[in-house]
Amino acid sequence: MPHQSHIIKVFINKIAEMLIPNQMSELVSPDRKHLWLVAAPKTGSTWLNAILIKVLDWPYNALTLGGERREQEIFFNAMVPYLTNNLFSQHQHCRLSQVTADFITKFRVKVILQGRNLLDSLVSFRDYTAKGNLINPFNYITEPFLELSPERQLDLVIDTVTPWYLNFYASWFDNTVDYYWVSYEALLADTFTTVENILAYSGIERSKQQIQNAIDYTTTIYTRFNVGKTGRGESVLTASQKERVYNLVKYYEPYPGLYEKNIVKKQKAVNEGLQKLLFE
Repeated sequence: MPHQSHIIKVFINKIAEMLIPNQMSELVSPDRKHLWLVAAPKTGSTWLNAILIKVLDWPYNALTLGGERREQEIFFNAMVPYLTNNLFSQHQHCRLSQVTADFITKFRVKVILQGRNLLDSLVSFRDYTAKGNLINPFNYITEPFLELSPERQLDLVIDTVTPWYLNFYASWFDNTVDYYWVSYEALLADTFTTVENILAYSGIERSKQQIQNAIDYTTTIYTRFNVGKTGRGESVLTASQKERVYNLVKYYEPYPGLYEKNIVKKQKAVNEGLQKLLFE
């Protein structure tokens, strides 16, 4: 009869093998569905996340390890309990890498990618952090931030967070990974149709009443909504602040997804006869 320590060792080795991504992906049921909401910060993803949790009524998880100031990269072990049933992975601010692309392919994940006008996002990010929400993986700020003037807070956000946003969008747009694009503007303008289209893309059937019930439910819970308007970036930011954002965006001109998805819009500045980046 095998010694108890040998049995334990064999068991541990089997578990360790299963935690290797390639081995784990082979255990995924062929009939299961897996949706993952990936979003840039301050794009309404907490709101959409709550709608999808309600309308899907599936088990859900976070594909991250911890949070706070840690980059929200995928954590494979979070998949272990969900290899055979449908799964919704909650909104995650995750830039695309080859490891993540391989995960999406091997685990047959449907990605919902969410974004928003960049200037509006930056203003919303400043509003949120000015309320004392200082810990995040996008820049390092502490209590002295709260003592700055609103304009200086925006300066800090523009200079330190804009590069993260552009890196995030470029990583997804400059790749062949399939995803369904959702803009904050579309979600705000027609929430029902946006959710209906997400479900259709994902091959999931829900009645119109189920969709509406899920949307209505989110009005009763906290979803981190700040102001819920579009176009604030254009009116709140100064000309010099916008110019600093434009100058950073120029480094990412080779990635047309920034323009095609209206994160930014490129047009000719007639008064200067030069091409400038103007935001909708």
